[in-house]
Amino acid sequence: MRVEIDEAADAAYLYLVPEIPAGAAVQTRELGEFLVDYDVQGRLLGVEILGWSESLRTHRGLFLPPEVRAEIDDAAFEALAARPEFGGHGE
Repeated sequence: MRVEIDEAADAAYLYLVPEIPAGAAVQTRELGEFLVDYDVQGRLLGVEILGWSESLRTHRGLFLPPEVRAEIDDAAFEALAARPEFGGHGE
């Protein structure tokens, strides 16, 4: 998984698949400060966290809405949460 941080916009994008080709995200659901992208088959592609620095402070690390968290493999979530960008001590 890949993470892109846009500090100027205070946003982070979590790529939950290796690559998202142009036009692949055909549906975006807004869940508060989260924009969740899905492909035509309903697979979760990625999540944008708006106001990510405040989200990290509020939740003391990576937080995703339960309906999104349920779609992510536990090991993948733990790997993301361990990243320094999210307050962890991993890669």
